[in-house]
Amino acid sequence: MQAFLSYSIAESEQYVLTLLANKLSERGFSITANYKETFDSLAELQIKSSTLFIGVIARAGKKIDRVSQEIQFAIRQKKPMILLIEENIKVADWVENFPNTIKFNRKFPNRAIEEVNQRIQTSQRQQPQQDNTLAWILGGVAALFLISSLSSEKK
Repeated sequence: MQAFLSYSIAESEQYVLTLLANKLSERGFSITANYKETFDSLAELQIKSSTLFIGVIARAGKKIDRVSQEIQFAIRQKKPMILLIEENIKVADWVENFPNTIKFNRKFPNRAIEEVNQRIQTSQRQQPQQDNTLAWILGGVAALFLISSLSSEKK
């Protein structure tokens, strides 16, 4: 299985992406991502061939526009997706209100972690054919890992 990771995070935090790739490879996933400044045809192909889309927008990230374009494309492709948005980051209303968007606070990550755990548990009781359900079954671990890793509670 392949997960596409769309991210806008500080360069100093990009080590988290490597850790996430290792974590997901233990669960049978390979990770692809767009490392360029803009959305392009290679990213389109990678999203089309992915099983799961994970979007992350955090402070000091400079690629919010590219991530928004990738999210829009993934929605058109009907990809199961999870979006993690740090609180106080300005994103388009449609991104913020997307059903699988989780807002997280670095200083107090427990609320977001509890919300992810609830969504995983709810998804395990539903039909996996639904995009939202499939996103949480496949990507819940990734969401928990990212929120925890980006948390300043540990730092």
